Parts: sequence; structure tokens; C-alpha cells
Amino acid sequence: MRPRFFVPEIESVGEVVVLSLDESRHLCQVLRLSVNDEICVFDGRGSEYLARIEGVARAGATVRVVEPTVPAPEASVAITLAAVVLKGRRFDIGVREATMLGVAVLQPLQATHQTVHGPSILRRGGVTRWRRIAVAAAKQCGRAVVPEVREMATVEAFTSTDQSTLRLVLVEPGASGADAIRPRSLAAQPRPQSVSLAIGPEGGWAPGDLNRLISAGFQPVTLGGRILRAETVPVVALAMLSCLWDDS
Repeated sequence: MRPRFFVPEIESVGEVVVLSLDESRHLCQVLRLSVNDEICVFDGRGSEYLARIEGVARAGATVRVVEPTVPAPEASVAITLAAVVLKGRRFDIGVREATMLGVAVLQPLQATHQTVHGPSILRRGGVTRWRRIAVAAAKQCGRAVVPEVREMATVEAFTSTDQSTLRLVLVEPGASGADAIRPRSLAAQPRPQSVSLAIGPEGGWAPGDLNRLISAGFQPVTLGGRILRAETVPVVALAMLSCLWDDS
């Protein structure tokens, strides 16, 4: 597999483009590639190309776009993962794994029961870092699409704007006020065009947040009786949905 690089401004075959400083550093200093080596470049919107290195300089490596190539297939169902941000760097893991599992949109949520809050995330450059992680994960897994990583939103703001055809909220077994189904029940329903999956904080949803989601049409879903670590839940849930709709 050829090394892959993110070049969002690709316009046509035959053009010469300059890689960003980060991508140039990876090409030159990490992979130690040189002139005439072949690489793949992708624009983050679904197009990927074979390219050839034409120059290496401090200002950035230049490559010529040679021909289109076929990237990894995208999921047939567009999934928005709306997850409450976890403390530390554990949300970084969720962004990376969700990108590799094919999500279309990542929506960081701010909820009532939350150990890290919006102002702290903004001060640490969280959203910018998550976008970089999404690019790196797309490079690694072969996707030519980089998922959209949105700005932080409250549960109320998210539910008022979400337009997915199927809306799911993960809950713990026996959650108060939630008539939860198991994921296998979704197999009997028509394949949706788009899905929003809301995942709560450590310790579960506050009643007000859960009621707001349910009132907005989110169907409670449970993964079963075992208690999973908060950073594990998105991976399990997304993999399960992928298998449900036969996406690879």
C-alpha cells in the first residue's frame, strides 16, 4: 500500500500541488521519501489519486497528480456519532476509531453529567486536535473521506437541528423512563439513509438530557447487561451497526 497524504485542494489530474507543512514533514522526515517516489493523495471528500513526488523543500513537498485511484468504500448508511466528551484524552480514541469505522459526522456533546466542559475543551484546542486525529485516521484506514468534526453542542442544540432518518440513544439496561430495544430489533426495519447515535457520559445520561433526546424522537437502545468502559462503547456500537447493515 502506497503512503497516503491529505491534500484538500486537489482540482484535476496533471496539476502540481504543495503538501502542507505537517504532511511534508511526514513525507520527508518520517517516511524519508524522495523525488519520483509514488504516493496516494486524497481530498477528504471522497476522491483519491496516484501522485508522484516532484520536489522536496522546506516550504513543502510538491507532488504531481497522476491518475484517479479507487479508495476504500464508504458506508452505505451515513452515521452521525454524537458523543459526550470524556475526560483526559479518551475522546481522542473515540474520534480515531469512529473515523476508521466509517462515521460521516462527529458531534462532540456537552451534557449535564459531564466531567469535562466546553470552555476547558476550547482552551486545550480540543476540536482542532480532533480534526487532525480524524485526518490521520482516514490516512491510516484507506478512507478518502474525512468525517466532519463539528464544534461542541449542547444536547438541546443537537436535538433541535438533527435531521437523520433514524435516531438512536444508547442507554444502560433499566434506565429510568427508557423503553430500550436491542440492536437486533433494527434488522427488521428498512435500511435508513442516515442515523444519529447519541452516547452519554460516564455514569449515564441525566434524566433531563435523556428525556429531551427521547422527546426529539431518539429511540433508546441498549448493548446488553455488561457495563463497558466509556471509551469502548462507541467502538462496540458502531461496529455493531456496521455489521447490521453489512458495511465493511
